[in-house]
Amino acid sequence: MRIIYLSLFDYPTRYAHPQHARSMVRAFASTGAHVTFVVNTCTDPKELEGIKYVVPFGRWGRRIKKMHVRSPLLFLWLLFKMLTDRTYRGDVWYYVNDVRLASLLSILRHIWRFRFAFEAHGLFTKRIRNRMRKNADLIIAVTDELRDAYTGDAPVYIERNAVDIQIFKPSHKTSRRGASLPEGFIMLYTGRPKPMGIEKGLAFMIEALLALPSDISLVCVGASPAEKSEYDAYATTCGVGERLMIVTYQTQQILARYMQMADVLVYVPPVKSEFFERETSPMKLFEYAAVGKPIILSRMPTFEHILDDTQVYYIEPGNTEQFVHAVQNIKDGKHDHYMDEKNKKWVRHYTWEARARRICAYCMRI
Repeated sequence: MRIIYLSLFDYPTRYAHPQHARSMVRAFASTGAHVTFVVNTCTDPKELEGIKYVVPFGRWGRRIKKMHVRSPLLFLWLLFKMLTDRTYRGDVWYYVNDVRLASLLSILRHIWRFRFAFEAHGLFTKRIRNRMRKNADLIIAVTDELRDAYTGDAPVYIERNAVDIQIFKPSHKTSRRGASLPEGFIMLYTGRPKPMGIEKGLAFMIEALLALPSDISLVCVGASPAEKSEYDAYATTCGVGERLMIVTYQTQQILARYMQMADVLVYVPPVKSEFFERETSPMKLFEYAAVGKPIILSRMPTFEHILDDTQVYYIEPGNTEQFVHAVQNIKDGKHDHYMDEKNKKWVRHYTWEARARRICAYCMRI
């Protein structure tokens, strides 16, 4: 099976979608498929080590990105490749999770025979959904709600996100030495706290510290420098600045170590929205489960389709009393460790390799 994973991503990266794509490319290759990864730029080859990748615009990629002309130029590049290289047409699957690139493929398939799969991470507009339903050979939805929205002519399957268990597996080596972590009980959130202006719950938890014992601290790993400055200032304003520690972006290996040193892992967006209720399948939920620590989440439909009440502690979004109660119970030793063991067994079914094998099986049916 030949796969061309088409993207506009830049590497190195600290964003979730490019990390997701890289994981899927490696996973597809692990199934025995011949995979080519098309990226906008790669300034550090180690980031894509072991991956066959193509950079259509070479060193001009970042300049082209700033000019906002990547999509039309990539269309011309694809047109040229399909004219001159048979491996880019015929018995090949294109895999995309960008609607712009999927639209380009919809045009080109009127000229050449090939198949493409679209992985839906958002609702977008009704017009775009209709185009994907009509033109894609296969649609992969990351949530139940997206599956329902894209159901039509093309077969649609649900494949939630996944995890690299080898990185995020539990560890007994959880010494906090060298990490400069606070003493006492640690709540930990991973990822950016406010990407694209979407509040992920860090401000809510900073405010909740006021109702929690003074030996409980909050650690966030993965913020941007601007976010770090913003939330450090907010914590100081709230009078809990010394109980908040924010670490900027780290590699997954270092991120996993921080998670292993925490007492509870948290993701508590304070407000419901279309994104949280219909469009997201957070990779951090699978990473949290793999580490085998207690987990507290806001009750969102997309979260509940991944982890149920026997695996995590759910609170209503923005409910400080419920959050404080859950944290205090875990700190007081009232946590059922069966939940952690269940998560470690459950997450074995959600590796990137298992996900890629299932998607390849869907392709073979078509």
